[in-house]
Amino acid sequence: MHRFRPRSGLFYGWWLVAIGAVIVAIGGNGSGLPEIVRNWLTREEFRPEGHLLFAYFWSGASFAALLLAIAGGAGVDRFGPRRMLQVGLALLGLGFLISSQARFPGAWYVALVALNLAMAIGIWLPVYTLLNNWFQRRKATAIAAVLLGSSVARLLASPVDAKLVALGWADVGVVVAGLVAWAVIGPVSVFVRNSPIERGALGDRVEEPISSESVTRNPQLLASPQPDFTWWEAIRSRNYWLITGGQALFGSAAYSLYTVQLQLAAQRGLTRSSGGLADGAGTAATTVAILVGGLVGDRIPIRFATAGFLAVQLAGGGVLLLSESPAMLLVGAAVMGFGGGALLPLSIAIRGFYFGRRNFATVTAISVLLLTLLSRPGPGTALALWAYSASANLPLLLAAIIATGVFGCVLLILAGPPKPSPSQHAATMVGAD
Repeated sequence: MHRFRPRSGLFYGWWLVAIGAVIVAIGGNGSGLPEIVRNWLTREEFRPEGHLLFAYFWSGASFAALLLAIAGGAGVDRFGPRRMLQVGLALLGLGFLISSQARFPGAWYVALVALNLAMAIGIWLPVYTLLNNWFQRRKATAIAAVLLGSSVARLLASPVDAKLVALGWADVGVVVAGLVAWAVIGPVSVFVRNSPIERGALGDRVEEPISSESVTRNPQLLASPQPDFTWWEAIRSRNYWLITGGQALFGSAAYSLYTVQLQLAAQRGLTRSSGGLADGAGTAATTVAILVGGLVGDRIPIRFATAGFLAVQLAGGGVLLLSESPAMLLVGAAVMGFGGGALLPLSIAIRGFYFGRRNFATVTAISVLLLTLLSRPGPGTALALWAYSASANLPLLLAAIIATGVFGCVLLILAGPPKPSPSQHAATMVGAD
């Protein structure tokens, strides 16, 4: 097992992390600048029924993007991250520019289609696949660095957006965003290499064995050979469904906590300012925790790191439900935000550790679709709301939600260490013969 360094001494993958952070900051990961543009469009002069139509259209386009992401993942696995990034950035810039010039609803819908298509096939999937291809020892840390950069950029973009709207220059800001997206295509074409092997073919590779200290810190590196699954092998594996089922159960529990907490806040008469402070505390904790999650995930088995931060988020949600004062509300929001932020890089990196590089983008896209369908408003959340409205027994409801979340953590731990794929086993047997 080796890693690669260019002649400058800095691992080339970290340059790709910087490029990836810029791309995700521009293109978002279901949020970011495209979300700001959506908000800007909805502030324009629409009839009331137009607002409703626009909301339905955005929701439908967002769901279609999840389905298209599977095709995008297959494209990334076949053509490489660089080619799909070029396509995605071109569509993103087009969507921004159309939205800035649109003066009638039809053009706004075209802009939204372009933005959703760009995010589905050419922004987050290629970036995370690129990092999965390049990083082995610090996979989760690299993904966390990209997420942290985009999170900070999103925080900075919101006040800038508000200022541009106040000055009447919102369309100018969108034009600039579109031009920046197109400008990034050049650096992507020149500097992005799909894998260390491609970079090495250019004569800029130095091999250095992974140290025994690194293996001691992260036992996941002991797996030899490293897992390398096709998408079909992955979804047929026991570990895939243990990981996906664990994340889905916990996601349903976390969403139920959040939904019920909103109702409780209104019933308890918590002020709007208290809610705003809680949101701010949660956002700040999330931003700080992103890098913490990546660092921890690269130093202990990732299933334990994921289960641990799931438990932290669950504990914060419990405090939110039981909070009767603004101070406890702040504590609960901060703890839940910390756990949720730490989980962001781990939820992406875990499939790289378990299923390798061959079909990482396709496996990830399928997983995102399944988790969205299973974790978001669905049977679990509906049951939680019904139970609370029927009995108003908060301790019983909290116990049920915590039990669901804990069961999700147990499934993750039961996944066990990463294992080679069936095709790797078959190849090993042939080689032995």
